[in-house]
Amino acid sequence: MMSRFLRCVILSCALGLLTYGAAHPAAAPNVQIFSCQIFSGSPPLPLDDELGLAVRFKNDSPDELTSIVWRTFYGPVPVDFIDDGSFAPQAQIDNYLLYERGSSHLNVTSVLLDALSLALTHGHAASAASLVTTNLALPPHAGTEDPGNCTIVRATYASGALWTNPALPQSIDLMPTPSPRPTATAAPNTPLIVDDCTLILFGGKKALLQVRFRNQMRQPIEKITFRAQYEASGLDFTDRGRFLRDASITHTLELALPDALRSRMYRSFDDPNRCAPANIRYADGEQWQNPYLSATPGPLPTPIPNALSARDMRMRWTQRHGFPTPIPTSDDPSHP
Repeated sequence: MMSRFLRCVILSCALGLLTYGAAHPAAAPNVQIFSCQIFSGSPPLPLDDELGLAVRFKNDSPDELTSIVWRTFYGPVPVDFIDDGSFAPQAQIDNYLLYERGSSHLNVTSVLLDALSLALTHGHAASAASLVTTNLALPPHAGTEDPGNCTIVRATYASGALWTNPALPQSIDLMPTPSPRPTATAAPNTPLIVDDCTLILFGGKKALLQVRFRNQMRQPIEKITFRAQYEASGLDFTDRGRFLRDASITHTLELALPDALRSRMYRSFDDPNRCAPANIRYADGEQWQNPYLSATPGPLPTPIPNALSARDMRMRWTQRHGFPTPIPTSDDPSHP
């Protein structure tokens, strides 16, 4: 029979190995994110019902990575993108990823319908997502090039070691339902009601504002300065004409882009609350200044020095690999 001493030695070694494995999970990857932008609708995506992520990053870890799951936000909705490949240390990588339905257990259809007041092409609302197709007609959208909008959910090293982010849930299928698309609101004595507002940056030298509004004052208006929100700042567009009371006006306004936004691609969701009259001149020459807005917009965000270019983006989207990167299970020692 095995002596008591030998049994104690074997048990101590086994416990030591278990303790070592539990105390040494995969280290957090050191990944530098330069640019991160989410898209929907086509162009630049191949299909109208796609979601895409363009991300530029560098693996500053000493070891090669073979998979990264990125989490970003589509409006208020978190979405996960799978990025499988070979990410060598110190290599800058540009990837254009399509969302793989079902891989992150996100009910895309119901969440986006609630968030954006979208409808299925068949004309009825959906209560559950299809893992094959959503039949959604997503609005064209391009987020700002903000590295802070990308977070790593989990990463796999070439050795097979898996790191999971302890600050994030690994599954996002039980998120609260976001609010529907905002509707136009107007305070008493506000001259205008804005019904629709979409800000578009072409990626060149020009910005567009698509706006629909109504004059709710008796006196005709001949000049309006609209301020469209861009992150914490805004862009001012001028509209001239003769705008009578209760007439619904739809205009597309142009503006030369300031240097800080040159070569950027951005398209906001249609949200009337992101667009407000900053200044109004009536037909008799009287002027109205919005008391809740400054005379000029605040400073625009500092340009990202190493941002992705929007050129030829349509041709660079990856094909789906057909199998999702698995979500870690509770018996995984690296799972929090």
